[in-house]
Amino acid sequence: MEGELKAVPAAQRISTAEIRAMIEEVGDLVRLGSDAGPDDKAELYTQHGLKLTCYPEKQYVEARIAPE
Repeated sequence: MEGELKAVPAAQRISTAEIRAMIEEVGDLVRLGSDAGPDDKAELYTQHGLKLTCYPEKQYVEARIAPE
């Protein structure tokens, strides 16, 4: 895995601090989303490019994020 990381161009690498900040931001979004109503959740998902696809026969939900 370390070899794979070294193969990533420097322009695409992010620091440990940036990763921690992203994780904290996601945690904030999860807390916000859990307290929001359905309309507010839909707007929040749209703003962040989140798309959820439900496959009830498989009891499976696919989540994709396509930020701008």
